[in-house]
Amino acid sequence: MLDLNAIKNSLEAKLNKLMDRATEIEDALSAPKNADSEERAVESEGDQTATAIGEITDAEIRDIKFALRRIETGEYSTCESCGKHIPVERLRALPWTSRCTACS
Repeated sequence: MLDLNAIKNSLEAKLNKLMDRATEIEDALSAPKNADSEERAVESEGDQTATAIGEITDAEIRDIKFALRRIETGEYSTCESCGKHIPVERLRALPWTSRCTACS
C-alpha cells in the first residue's frame, strides 16, 4: 500500500534541501570574481560545474513540485502518458516520477 503522506513529507523535505542548494549555487555564481587571471580561470571552471549542478537541481525541483501537485490532485499514481497505474514499487524507488516503466 502507498502511504501518500509519507511520500509527500519525503518529497517536501527533499524539495527544501534542493531549494537551499539552489540558493547556495546562485550565491556562489553571483559572488565577485578575483582580479588575478589565474584565479579567474579556476573560478570559471568552478562556475561551469556549479551551473551544471544548478541545472540538475532545477530539474529535480520541477519534478518534485510536479509530483506534489499530482498528489494534491489525486493523479499521483496514474501515468501521465498512458493513464495506467504506476506500480507502487516504482513510486517508492522514484517518488517524483509521473510515468510508468513502459512510458519512461
